[in-house]
Amino acid sequence: MTDRGISETNDPRVRVLWEREAATVRLHLVVDPTPAPQVVTTLPLSPRRG
Repeated sequence: MTDRGISETNDPRVRVLWEREAATVRLHLVVDPTPAPQVVTTLPLSPRRG
């Protein structure tokens, strides 16, 4: 018989999937991708001509 489960970690992006069969335990780490940082650029103000 196989037992399976999901364990959470201190980091909400990381979960541990585990599977136990007899004396063997397999662990799989699932890491959600970190969103890419958004780069904000500002253009210099163009000089006013008047």
